[in-house]
Amino acid sequence: ELILLWNGFRILYKRPDLVKSLLELVHESQRKQSNTRSDGYVYKIEDVCLLKLLEGMCVRCLNQKELAMLCFQQVLTHESEFAEGSYIAAYTCAEMGFMHLDNGDVTTGKHHLEVAR
Repeated sequence: ELILLWNGFRILYKRPDLVKSLLELVHESQRKQSNTRSDGYVYKIEDVCLLKLLEGMCVRCLNQKELAMLCFQQVLTHESEFAEGSYIAAYTCAEMGFMHLDNGDVTTGKHHLEVAR
């Protein structure tokens, strides 16, 4: 999570070997979330979506843009369920905006960045 908040993915774009390791950690955490805990704890939707956002960031770094966009879209389908003040939707919208800008779609990119503000 701190890698995301401190723009660490900008650095990781140059180190796919590290991104692959991080993606493995994200997938392991997702598997743990899918299992029922013995104490009955239920993961909050923000927990699930944060991992999906991190997965999207990782696969974007690995140049799997369609999969990244799918991850980001899955996060935003739960936006109405996030607690007030949650940053996950804003970061997701921003990343979608950056992806659209990278692909030359300035109009859609700007729209997502404006929504992220």
